[in-house]
Amino acid sequence: MYVYCRGEVVEIVTSVVDLLGKLSKGFVCHELPNDMRDHLEIIKRNLETMDENQDPRGCVAEQTLRYLAYELEDLVEKCKHLHEGNSKLRSYITNLFSIVTGKEKKWKDILRNLLRIRKEIMFSWKVDYNSFSDRTICTSEYSIRTVDEEVVGLDVPHNIIEQWIYEAAATLNVLGIYGMPGVGKKTLARKIWQDMKRDESNHRFDHALFVSLEPYFDLKDVVKCMLESLSGKVEVSERADEFELLEKLHEQLRNKKYFIVLDGVWQISNRSWWNSMKSALPKEKNGSCLIVTTQVKEVARSMGAIERHIYNLEPLSENDSLTLFSTIAFSSNESHQPPNTEIRNIANEIANKLGGLPLAIKVAARIMSGIELSIFSWKKKAKHFNEELLNAEGEFLYSILRVSYEQLSRRLKNCMLCFSIFPEDYEISFEEVVDLWASQGIIPKTEGNKTALEIGEECFNQLIDRSLLIGVRKDIFETRFQSCKLPITIRLVMMKIAKDKNFMLVEGDQELRFPHSPRVGIVEGSQNMDQLGKFNPKLRILVGRDMAENGVFVSNVKPKKFKQKHLRVMDLSFDRESDSSNEITSENWLGDTVGSLPQLACLKIQNSALTHLPKSLMHLRNLQSLCLSQCYHLKKLPPEMVYLKKLTVLDVSSCDSIQCLPKQIKSLTNLEILYGFKPSKSKGKCSMSSLKQLTQLRKLWIQIDSEYQVEEDEFMVLSELQKLEALALTLKKKDDDAPARTLDFQLPTLHQLHSLFLHSLCRPQWLNPACLPNLSYLSIYESDIRRFGNSFYGNGETKFEKLEALALTELTELEEEWPTMKAAMPSLRLLKIEECPKLRSLDFAVENGLGCWVR
Repeated sequence: MYVYCRGEVVEIVTSVVDLLGKLSKGFVCHELPNDMRDHLEIIKRNLETMDENQDPRGCVAEQTLRYLAYELEDLVEKCKHLHEGNSKLRSYITNLFSIVTGKEKKWKDILRNLLRIRKEIMFSWKVDYNSFSDRTICTSEYSIRTVDEEVVGLDVPHNIIEQWIYEAAATLNVLGIYGMPGVGKKTLARKIWQDMKRDESNHRFDHALFVSLEPYFDLKDVVKCMLESLSGKVEVSERADEFELLEKLHEQLRNKKYFIVLDGVWQISNRSWWNSMKSALPKEKNGSCLIVTTQVKEVARSMGAIERHIYNLEPLSENDSLTLFSTIAFSSNESHQPPNTEIRNIANEIANKLGGLPLAIKVAARIMSGIELSIFSWKKKAKHFNEELLNAEGEFLYSILRVSYEQLSRRLKNCMLCFSIFPEDYEISFEEVVDLWASQGIIPKTEGNKTALEIGEECFNQLIDRSLLIGVRKDIFETRFQSCKLPITIRLVMMKIAKDKNFMLVEGDQELRFPHSPRVGIVEGSQNMDQLGKFNPKLRILVGRDMAENGVFVSNVKPKKFKQKHLRVMDLSFDRESDSSNEITSENWLGDTVGSLPQLACLKIQNSALTHLPKSLMHLRNLQSLCLSQCYHLKKLPPEMVYLKKLTVLDVSSCDSIQCLPKQIKSLTNLEILYGFKPSKSKGKCSMSSLKQLTQLRKLWIQIDSEYQVEEDEFMVLSELQKLEALALTLKKKDDDAPARTLDFQLPTLHQLHSLFLHSLCRPQWLNPACLPNLSYLSIYESDIRRFGNSFYGNGETKFEKLEALALTELTELEEEWPTMKAAMPSLRLLKIEECPKLRSLDFAVENGLGCWVR
């Protein structure tokens, strides 16, 4: 079987075409980039229209194109950097440089190869354009085979939805069922449909139809299937058009009470099919009902379901998961129960691992049902369970889940593939994954008025809305998800797709033949660093987990041995409990390595023993994200950071040894996120005034070691930051027993500030509606403050009109009256308190120091 990686090639080719368009102006032989762009456009169109089952001879051409596209991408990137700027002198030097270094020859070699590949693709692969006609699976029964008929844990949702049906008195009652793939939407809808169909004899419904839709369907075929289900045959000519069929359907349903399930509605961005279908459904007030199953809540809403008639089908509980698993896996036992405690524990572990998804549990149970009921056999099978879940019996599961992936836009598909690099059950932060997307060019730096951060947030939320990600941890104000997890079934599908597309290479994967051009390489533990030699030199992303800064690690990242010079992302997390060699000095390995990675866009080093960053950092002119969180021994950042003009994210939070940042930070005018900013009064160091030039900042975390570190008027510089949305102010304590200290300054009116986080500050006289008119979210943490003061309440004249959420944590001395606070915040919808024992007149329960009020 040949594995095609067309999706990735199309993405690379598209990226290169865009780059060539930008590059062609001012190039010494501009016809070369233009010629390449034309040839690539033709190749791209052919790749996009090819059938999945092509002549295997084309596989060689595609592999060659993939590698060549990487070569071209690298060359274009280099030339693009040389051409940045508009000066004639730079253009002249660039042209001269291009001739002297022989890049013209390189361009021509690539063009010659492109011509050859174009011929191979066009003549070796015969494109059958008829193979892309819309497909429909639509019946009054199940349209695909099911794994098992067992139904567990659906009684409650079944009863709720059935009650909605019988209460119906509207012209057409539309109900929605949504949830993640494999959660049982089809099973639930089918069970309800079967009940309604049985009720036909009792004349509750005259007709009950179950219509299962594939992602790409022809409305004409759908209507034909519905007519066949209603009357047994379609009394219209074969040449009948869509309008005639819809009229016939309307005629069949007129004056009838009908029940219809539309199963698997993916999207209705093109509303024409739904508008046509809706026109064929009579609107008599007789309690007719339409149920829509979908992964996206918005789909049900846009089809007419009101909010209280949209049911979110949740995964099974742990008990129900084990019950369903046992019913199938131990069907040979009369009791349908495991024979002993040990096997029960293994079964429970497997069932819980699948996240309560009935489809996955049924597949897993069937895999395990053929195993001898011995502890040894079950342990052995469970050890390699993940590998088997998508093979053999699991192929059906894979095909179902893959459909969810195929329905995504091109951008969201690439976003999903990136999740394949994270470990199982890993909690993935929003900013972590957006950095990854941005550094890979999956999301653009800007799109209209939106920044990469805003575009990334949209993609993140869309994937959660489509039930492909599980939102895990919301921010303290319960407004948005800060992190997510990937269901194990979705993760396995993403890993399989990533390998099929040569997107990822995992060290130690014995079944994987090393692909020609993987984008991602993953190494677990420094002892496996010698596997880097097997990774392709064109690798784009390198992820190292549980690394140790020892001799094995350092020797493998030395420039002479480290061949992956084209990395866009280097993400290394270290295990501080491992034995690190004392002879490894702070910047040895990093200084040698980063100097040879000029195209690096994202550098993340977590929990490292580094004490300094090397001067060679200045060579990373393409760096957009630098994250050094929890590098506790890091003492300072180099002044050479002034050269990182494209940097948008700088995170030095929890780097306790850093006393202040270099004054050159003010030159990084593209920064949007800055965590761990430490101002200083010392000459040559970064002061609060350095923030004045960082006008693009959206999120800022200021850490202050002493109340004498800044002057009161220095905070006025924050008024210059008109895009600032979230501000955190932390005053460091000397020790755990020291009281919170005063930092009494006047905070200016901030234009866009929505979130304010205060740590260890007391008596904030500036905390008032006049200074913060746009404030939506406020958090005050660990302070000795006793009273907010009259200014907090606007002196009876103004209020926090926009404040929606308030969090108070460890304010052990606060003696405010809750009714007074609530009256000063008319829009407040959420209050969270923790260890605020003196807060008075509460009208909600507080247990173990924790309390929550919701309007």
